[in-house]
Amino acid sequence: MTVKSKTLEESIEISKENQKLLIWHIIGGLVIILLGTIFHFIFEWSNYWKPVGWFVAVNESVWEHFKLGFWPGIMFYLVEFFFLRKKTNNYWIAKGIALYLNPIIIAMLFYTYRGALGIESLIIDILTFMIAVIIQQYVSYKIVKAEKISEKFDFLLNIGAIIAILILTTMFVVFTYYPPQIPLFYDMEVGGYGILN
Repeated sequence: MTVKSKTLEESIEISKENQKLLIWHIIGGLVIILLGTIFHFIFEWSNYWKPVGWFVAVNESVWEHFKLGFWPGIMFYLVEFFFLRKKTNNYWIAKGIALYLNPIIIAMLFYTYRGALGIESLIIDILTFMIAVIIQQYVSYKIVKAEKISEKFDFLLNIGAIIAILILTTMFVVFTYYPPQIPLFYDMEVGGYGILN
């Protein structure tokens, strides 16, 4: 076998693996959007049962809408990990960045069209969530298919990403019940912070 044909075979194999990763990320995006949509209504459907509040939106504040991409993302990424852990690089780094990116994108878009432009639209709110999930999944895909960020520090970087995810997880739980009194946590429709019922 020549070097050229070996390189071609390796390229084809890499291409097949990248295709599988892409399919996982597309499915993940769809699952996150579907679950996020359901998670928007679970608190109301549960008759405002406070114990479910830590993982679903409890009001219409921007902060509570961040949960719609976070918890479904965590759930999907944990399942995905068992299928892809040996086929990817930078797995938890990618997922950590993706989970932080989602709320940043939602906040930027929301405060641009609502705050700066004065546009209020449920359709744009939904599209904002979908755009954030698409970007979240795209960035994750690009990172997991890339070369390892650092051979030497790979383990530490992934542990750091997991710690960052746990910090965000803790913030979502704590701020559900003890929200800071700042606009990000304010429900503009009803008026108030945190669990309002």
